[in-house]
Amino acid sequence: MHDTDELRRATRQRAELGADVVKIMASGGVLTPGTGAMRPQFTAEELRAAVEEAHRAGLPITAHAHALPAVRLALEAGVDGIEHCTCLTPEGVRVDDDLLVVEGEPTKDITAVTRVQAVYLAGQGVR
Repeated sequence: MHDTDELRRATRQRAELGADVVKIMASGGVLTPGTGAMRPQFTAEELRAAVEEAHRAGLPITAHAHALPAVRLALEAGVDGIEHCTCLTPEGVRVDDDLLVVEGEPTKDITAVTRVQAVYLAGQGVR
């Protein structure tokens, strides 16, 4: 499914079926055959379409993201949370300073950053 209209339809369908939250696979899963945990599964435009549709339905949307580029794309698209957020790169795990934001303030406290799974860009934070 790599078409914004298809993603919108799939998101609407979940809302119509009574979902409480939408989860999108921004990157592949470590144990998911046929996917790659090291690369994004969707473009920024595709992720934004799913986010817009979920929010239009009044639902939060989370992104499953292992790869650092997928984490970045999901945050830029406006997801409400990131699951796993392992920030994988070919060189290993890398959490960039600009991702270490809690309630709009930079932090070096990695225990606080476990909540980076739900960090928002643009100064929004999660409690």
